[in-house]
Amino acid sequence: MSSVTPQEETRDRLIAAARAVIDRSGLRGARMEDIAAEAGVSRAAVYYHFSSKDALAAALVDDIFRGLVATVRTALSDGPVDQVVRASAAFFKDQVALARLLLTEMPTPVEPEHIMGRHRDELLGMLRERLRTDMRDGRVRRCDVDVAAAALAGLMRVAPFEMLAGSQLDLTYLTDELCAFVRHALAPPDRAVGEPSDAGADPDPTPAGS
Repeated sequence: MSSVTPQEETRDRLIAAARAVIDRSGLRGARMEDIAAEAGVSRAAVYYHFSSKDALAAALVDDIFRGLVATVRTALSDGPVDQVVRASAAFFKDQVALARLLLTEMPTPVEPEHIMGRHRDELLGMLRERLRTDMRDGRVRRCDVDVAAAALAGLMRVAPFEMLAGSQLDLTYLTDELCAFVRHALAPPDRAVGEPSDAGADPDPTPAGS
């Protein structure tokens, strides 16, 4: 049984419709009545959920970041922690055209960092939990999970920002290099034969000086 309410379903339809209309006409050329027609609802229904086109565009950016969180969750469950970098790059490759339109055509620019703040805690929480698990199991070196999670989140931004800037990058090469960098940075130290493992040690050490 679905837990989605009729209002939430309509809102999701409007976001999907807005994405389609903006892809065709750009943000400036998109009209609320066109979005209503695309979604199969009245113009009043659009304004019930979104007070303006700016508010709808902000919701689209928020929807992109919600998709990123879901992508990271899947990547963390399917493979090594470094794969979140590759997964996020692939995700943003499909979003970059829309994101560029939203960031360049809005009269009041959307600040991605502001909207990302709504999802930042969830994203960092998933990364920290995975790092703790990998430290406990000896897959990564012991480190401050807060710092490591923030560093991973930062590396996840590299490819998207390059794409938004219009860089003619080789995305496969870039993500390969970033993933290799993460693997090297988090690699556990080599242990001498017979040296006891520290896999059972506290996986969340207190940072020095705290």
